[in-house]
Amino acid sequence: MKTEYKTTTIITLGILIFTVSIPAFCYQDKVEGLWEGLFMKQFRMEIHLMETEDMKLSGKIRMYDGSTMIQDDEINNIEYDNRMISFMIPAKETTFDGQFNDDLTVLNGDFVFPDGSRHPVHVARKELDNLSKDSSPAISSKILTTKFSRTQLQNDLIFLREHLSDIHPKYHLYTTEEAYDALYETIEKNLGSGLNIGEYYNLISPVIAKTGCSHTGVRLPEKYIRAQHKYNHYFPVKVFVKDKNAWILGSVNGKKYIIPGSEIVSINHVPMENIIVRLLSMIPAEGYNKTTKYFEINRDFGSYFNLLNNSEQFQIEYREPANTEIHTINIEAVSYESYSSGTESNIHQFPEIHPLNLKLSTAIIQIKSFALPDVNNYLQLMDSIFREINSKEINSLVIDLRGNQGGHPIFAAILYSFLTSANFTYFQPVEEVPEFQPLYKPMEPAENNFEGNCYVLVDGGCLSTTGHLISLLKYHDRAIFIGEEPGSWFYCNDNSRQFLLPNTHIEVNIPRTTFKTDVKGYNMGDLFNVDYPLTKSVKACIAGQDAWMEFTLHLISSPNTSF
Repeated sequence: MKTEYKTTTIITLGILIFTVSIPAFCYQDKVEGLWEGLFMKQFRMEIHLMETEDMKLSGKIRMYDGSTMIQDDEINNIEYDNRMISFMIPAKETTFDGQFNDDLTVLNGDFVFPDGSRHPVHVARKELDNLSKDSSPAISSKILTTKFSRTQLQNDLIFLREHLSDIHPKYHLYTTEEAYDALYETIEKNLGSGLNIGEYYNLISPVIAKTGCSHTGVRLPEKYIRAQHKYNHYFPVKVFVKDKNAWILGSVNGKKYIIPGSEIVSINHVPMENIIVRLLSMIPAEGYNKTTKYFEINRDFGSYFNLLNNSEQFQIEYREPANTEIHTINIEAVSYESYSSGTESNIHQFPEIHPLNLKLSTAIIQIKSFALPDVNNYLQLMDSIFREINSKEINSLVIDLRGNQGGHPIFAAILYSFLTSANFTYFQPVEEVPEFQPLYKPMEPAENNFEGNCYVLVDGGCLSTTGHLISLLKYHDRAIFIGEEPGSWFYCNDNSRQFLLPNTHIEVNIPRTTFKTDVKGYNMGDLFNVDYPLTKSVKACIAGQDAWMEFTLHLISSPNTSF
């Protein structure tokens, strides 16, 4: 039963996505063209380099979150000399310093943010295009079916294994060398006489997941992804997965194929349990954590399933709610455009909570990312939020971190400074990353710090520096945690390098450094135990109900109630 709450003050910190822009370069070395790679593991970045009529350099940077462009900025102050390049991104007050390799196919460097922190960039040259025209290269379906020889795939596998084992700081933390040997041997046996990029990706992604590191990953080439989106066929049904079961939430195109809440038994004669187990094996997560894997599957089931099944029609066996009889239906696949437009509102996007009155004296802050563009604006915003909270004498604060996959640690450290009354240190020192020096030293609490009760909502989407924040809150006994095990907590690996496998050009992200918060008594691989463990339900997902927030507000209003 839904509980009515008569009084709540709500302060929401909206979605802020950090993006950066970049320049274009050329001159005698003819470096004009399109350069592409991943930034912060999550965002696809394009650097467009162009030569103007007066033989000067111009350019812009574009950033994409999935297929959505989230940045399109000019660059200036471009200086290029003997493979060295630097430039300014005025819109972000960010500079770049980098160097091309000898054959001008790869550019490595660092963005320098306004706070002085440095962030690695690795981009590779793509096919030259007429960049003076705002057009995308033609997308051919041939890339989806082109097969690479067994020798080419073996060479890519050797490259992958050598770089993982040489670079990753915790390569053997969760998987022994003997276990890796068996995994690579299995891949070798399944290479046959050759595979296409998608087939090879499906083979190697489980070995990446075995590192037990959410920052270690492989990504299909962008050209391949664009071809998938144009030519592939997508599952038309919204799905909720829990444990090894899956239920229907609805359809992506508004058609009423199956009663919502029905359980899927199989798809195209493959048991649903087998499909889920296969997908779980391909998704990286910290240590033995599984909530991140389910978070990812539920966030975008259709795209993950498309890696395994590109059928034009799907035969679904299912059971309707409270019914053991198995039904069968055949459903036509949909295009990616239909799939993506129909899945914008997924189960991890929660309904807005409206303030009711001021008697309950509770504030809610929702922070969806710490990948933010401006530390000074953020500091001012947090100061104004907590000044308002304290002026209204609010004594209970709910911080919603669900789905926050991290970002720059300074933003999490600033938030923690408003939640403590004592000096604290954020990170244990890491010599090879001096730019985080301020986080290795004691920091003072903020002037308008909050000293009331703090409740934090967490789930498998809480990664990277969000986990670091969670660990400090837990270690200093500063919060009550509600939800499911977060995706990470007191440590994670990053300071990553990006590589392209030589033949397939599959992108690989490999961290080089382990960052730990300044806490003691925790062991890598330990589970994080929330104070009030909750699970997602099919019924709440169908209804669009944020049951976890309702539970939290009820807990605050009736702390002695048994659940």
